[in-house]
Amino acid sequence: MGDVTMKRSQAILRMPVDLVDACMMLHDGDQSDVLVFVPPTEDISRMLCEGAAFLPVMREASMCLVARSSIACMKVATSKAPKLEDFPAEEERVKVTLRSGTVIEGMMKWIAPMGRQRTADHLNGDTPIIVVYVEAHAYLIVKSHIALVREA
Repeated sequence: MGDVTMKRSQAILRMPVDLVDACMMLHDGDQSDVLVFVPPTEDISRMLCEGAAFLPVMREASMCLVARSSIACMKVATSKAPKLEDFPAEEERVKVTLRSGTVIEGMMKWIAPMGRQRTADHLNGDTPIIVVYVEAHAYLIVKSHIALVREA
């Protein structure tokens, strides 16, 4: 029968992906450094909320399948965050408290339709995540894991 590991590796090598360094925060506050496999045409923020029930990542030098529903936040380099440069973006300094108690303080940015520029409009909108920028990092926060957002 052949080496199963070899078959898996060959299949993975055929799929073009970028390896994105991230800090993954789970619903219970557990944090770990991971590598996320992101296809070149995909946006990492969409991968947090769309797709199969489990997201494959490299964690502690082994392959892990993490339930998307348990991922509260991913911290990535700003260059890996959704691109907002081509559009007029709204900005608000915020303190976001996750259900786990983790607090993230930074600048929330988003593209808002005319007449819906308030922070409350963005939080109550259809997008499943918010993006908070802190220095050279962006926190992609899943809205369903947010307990409180305080405007600073």
